[in-house]
Amino acid sequence: MDYETAALQQAWFDAAAHEILANKNWKELQGNSTTYKNWQTIRGGLASGQFFGGNSESYIQLLDTPYELRIPNGILFLETYKLPKKQIHKTLMQLKIRGVLDHISGLVIGYCLESDKPDVVGNDQLIAETILEVTSEYNFPIMQIGEIGHYVENFMQPIGAQVKMDATNLKFEITENVVA
Repeated sequence: MDYETAALQQAWFDAAAHEILANKNWKELQGNSTTYKNWQTIRGGLASGQFFGGNSESYIQLLDTPYELRIPNGILFLETYKLPKKQIHKTLMQLKIRGVLDHISGLVIGYCLESDKPDVVGNDQLIAETILEVTSEYNFPIMQIGEIGHYVENFMQPIGAQVKMDATNLKFEITENVVA
């Protein structure tokens, strides 16, 4: 897995601030049905802040516990594992109701495994439409990066590191050295 190996090398050994590039050979490694093709702008704009998040189901379970991770003005990233779009909508609504979306500067949606499964009612809606339904009252930028998630080659997601995103021009950068 060349992309993932290069990402690990860059994160662990090169360690300097760097731009994350899309995997030109992106594929879903288990052959699941997907409409994902490459990075996309869901809502344009620029944002910077500390990177935090993870799998949406795990993240939701930690809300209102001592282990909850909220970083004011941070960039939240979420990916899903075998959730239909109606469940992704529900998860985002929980984040909205609990105030998480009120305090972020940007949102990165990773690969949503099986959210395009054609035999599930509601999965015919594009992921961008699902995201925009819930976030319509916000103006933070949103982009989808398929190199975050299950059954894909990933780049390292350095939780707590300073990052910068340009959702309009599909650029994502880790702006600090993440290895001491």
